Amino acid sequence: MRCMNWKNVAIALLSVVLLATVVVASVQAITIEDIEKHFNLADTGVDVIMHDKGQKIAVKAFDVDEFWVGTVNNTPTYALKYTLGDVIKVLLYNLDADETTTIEVIDAGTGDIKLSTSFKAASKELSVDTSALYPGLFYVRVETTKNETSVELNSSDPNKCYEGMVFIWLYATKPEIHISLENSRLPIVKGDNIVAKIKVYNAPLGVNVNYTVDGPIKMPYEKNFTLKKREMTITIPTAIFFTSKYSGTEGTYKLTVKVLGEEESIKFDIVDFKITIDVPTTAYLGTKVKFKGTVNIAETGSKEDDKTTKNYVLVEIFAPNGTKVAERYCRVDSDGTWENDTKVLFDPNWDTGSYRVTVTAVTIDGNVTVDGKSEYVKLSDDETIYINVKEPEIEFTMKEFSFARGEDFKFRGTATVEKGTVIVIASKDLYDLLDKNKLAEKGIEMKWNDEYKEWYITTQVGANGTWETRKLYVAPDAPKMSYTIDAIIAKDKNGTVWSDWKDTITIRVVKAKLDANISRTSAPRGGEIVISGTTTLDYVYIYADDYPVLENVGDIPSDTEKFNAKDWANKNIRYKPYIVKVENNKFSVKLEVDSRADVDTYTIYVIAPSDPPWVDPTEDAMAQFSLTVTEFGFSWVPKEIRMVKGDEIDVYVKVNCDPDDVKVTGEFHGQGARVDEEDFGEFSKHNETEDGGWVYATIYPFYNDTLDKLVSEGEPDELLKPGMYTLTIHMYNRETGEEISEAETTIPVIVEEPVLNVDVPSEVKKGEPIVVKIDTNRGEKGYDYLYVVLDLGVKKMKYTRIALDENGDAEVEIPTAGISPGTYKLYVRDAMRTLPNIPNVDIEDWYDIDPTDSYAKYYRAQDDILWVGEVKIVEAAVTTPTTVTTNVTATVTTPTVTATTTPVTNVTTTVTTTTTAVTTTTTPKKPTPGFEAIFAIAGLIAVAYLLRRR
Repeated sequence: MRCMNWKNVAIALLSVVLLATVVVASVQAITIEDIEKHFNLADTGVDVIMHDKGQKIAVKAFDVDEFWVGTVNNTPTYALKYTLGDVIKVLLYNLDADETTTIEVIDAGTGDIKLSTSFKAASKELSVDTSALYPGLFYVRVETTKNETSVELNSSDPNKCYEGMVFIWLYATKPEIHISLENSRLPIVKGDNIVAKIKVYNAPLGVNVNYTVDGPIKMPYEKNFTLKKREMTITIPTAIFFTSKYSGTEGTYKLTVKVLGEEESIKFDIVDFKITIDVPTTAYLGTKVKFKGTVNIAETGSKEDDKTTKNYVLVEIFAPNGTKVAERYCRVDSDGTWENDTKVLFDPNWDTGSYRVTVTAVTIDGNVTVDGKSEYVKLSDDETIYINVKEPEIEFTMKEFSFARGEDFKFRGTATVEKGTVIVIASKDLYDLLDKNKLAEKGIEMKWNDEYKEWYITTQVGANGTWETRKLYVAPDAPKMSYTIDAIIAKDKNGTVWSDWKDTITIRVVKAKLDANISRTSAPRGGEIVISGTTTLDYVYIYADDYPVLENVGDIPSDTEKFNAKDWANKNIRYKPYIVKVENNKFSVKLEVDSRADVDTYTIYVIAPSDPPWVDPTEDAMAQFSLTVTEFGFSWVPKEIRMVKGDEIDVYVKVNCDPDDVKVTGEFHGQGARVDEEDFGEFSKHNETEDGGWVYATIYPFYNDTLDKLVSEGEPDELLKPGMYTLTIHMYNRETGEEISEAETTIPVIVEEPVLNVDVPSEVKKGEPIVVKIDTNRGEKGYDYLYVVLDLGVKKMKYTRIALDENGDAEVEIPTAGISPGTYKLYVRDAMRTLPNIPNVDIEDWYDIDPTDSYAKYYRAQDDILWVGEVKIVEAAVTTPTTVTTNVTATVTTPTVTATTTPVTNVTTTVTTTTTAVTTTTTPKKPTPGFEAIFAIAGLIAVAYLLRRR
């Protein structure tokens, strides 16, 4: 194949110039007609090479069918003519193999990129299949980088193409017609426009294009237009098909386009309306309903919508008597949905019953021009549904219906009415029930309805159909009786017009609820007691029947008559009560026996007044307790004792006398354990204080049922089981041996399941320590029955009898300098004080035995807690400087594993992920002969050694 000689081309070009020069406004204005009229055919069957302006890169097109030459705007211009469907072979060369090169084939008429590919190579041969294109003119653009400089070859731009302008001319022997429907929704509904894109190639612009629509109509619809560009969009109104001239119906139609004797057709359907309605089948008077649905007509105002009448949906609502009560016009969205932003309110004054809803979709409702004459056409369809409209429903949803004087509460409920609807709370006895002073403080107005002869307050319905009043209070003098309360839906916004839609409840005013308890019924001077409990009122007043008994607790003025506590306290501090604020219906206070109190038995009053500061012992909720003040006794004892299975704990109590003058003993019961006083033993003296002293005893973790004692050592099945126990302490006069029975106190003891949490990184760099963090719920400082073992295979790294700190935590650091990279198992074990009693047994013998394994009993390990995890040791990054480096950044995900272990076999593991960035520099290096063999031999020796050790 010959390669085109550009010198010969120049001679041919000169003759063309003598003939004519094509003048165009832009590249896009060059046409095939210009080439055919003003260019010369210079050669056939040649190869053509083109370059960028600086001749740095080249593109060679092989086997050009016809090579045409001419000038455009005094610029040498060439056309490489190929037959449409040919495969054009193109070679790109003089490229930089390390840089990306992109080649594009672009439509000269539109500027659209039709083909594109990128690669890295010094040269590249490509095959362009023109069957993927169409008749017309195209040009080539190549973009790349060479010697760190951007290079562009654009064959349509003489400033970027050394030869001038070079176009690819794809030729077809007859016009090529393409038709596509551009309607966003198919099939097309009658009355909507047909939107079709028509593409015509290999035909001169300016020719006549004829199109017809035929189908179930009396005669074809026909139109013509002039081909001004290769692609054109036409709009055909289907409304005209349904005029008297065409008398069209729904069905399959055909659009045919003809150009220069060639034609192409496409079929499509025109269909009837399809409407759906999305509304509830039941509604309530006083509520708003949203009407929406779908329809198959075109979007309102879109290019498919015939502008004679913009598409719309009309919603009409008819009452049971046939009267239209509402209508809404809705636009149609692009997805066919329709709705109106304004909801329809079913007025409370309307009738109940079956409402007819008619939804009409319209595409045309107006005059259509046919042959210069106007004809009225309406194209529409409708659907009808029925809504059952009921009376609204209202309901109280209160859980409590009994309230005490002074107690706060709310009326609450639900209603099937619109947000903001007024709810009336009414009763003829409402005035007596509610505290008027509290209403005034909160700005709540209670009114009298003269028509219904009832007192009432109002509230409103919220967005979710619920309603509730603000906080109300029962009047302090409200009669203890039943009250009938109505919740009524109002018909107006002021709540003055009441409907018949209501719900009724009965509530009772009762004596206030007060549940109170006292921690001790006897205590010495200086001893502490705790009074706690629950009540629905806001305050609790505490009195004694004498003064002084408890510090800051006054003498009750009267236990039979109502009195004002504030006035009495102002008269004499002797009558000042201890006032406790109730929070979330709960109260608790710690009080101390007054050091001036006589040894005697007193009555303690706990009163919840309904109208503080007024106190009425005959009406208000009240609890009474007997408190004996003793000469000797416990001035402080723990409220409860908590210990973890396997712990031993010291229990301290305070006495109000010289500890040497009394003897304190205990008895321990629960979960099958029964340790009496003589077996429990005597509390030991800890110290003396100005007002007494402290004594203590130890609760050991094992129960020996043969000795009926708590002991410090035992078998796994002798450990105190998790659960509830009691420690009852007694006090005796050491001189007389007589028990001070008033001092006897019982303390709950809770034994809890042990918890073992282990936090260890899953990956550690060699040379950095493995930090094992242990967290337990143990409270015994110095508990040291924990073991940590890192299994390296033959070798085990063991850490034994690890002691916990005062928080129940411990930390172990395992050095990794001498450990080879790899993944290893880590074991953390709590031995629960029950170590093997076998001679010469080491933790290495039983560190990994599952507590559920029957073999664990041999090592007394069946009660142990075992945590097992893995840790990976990796080589640290090494950086070797060199003249040629490749920087690789590796992201290493390092999960931190926290395992929560309980005595059962299941282990819960929580994984927390952290990220460490490791930068590694690798240097190309010539391999050393035999280097791999040395490592292979060393590996075999290591394996043999490990097997021998095993």
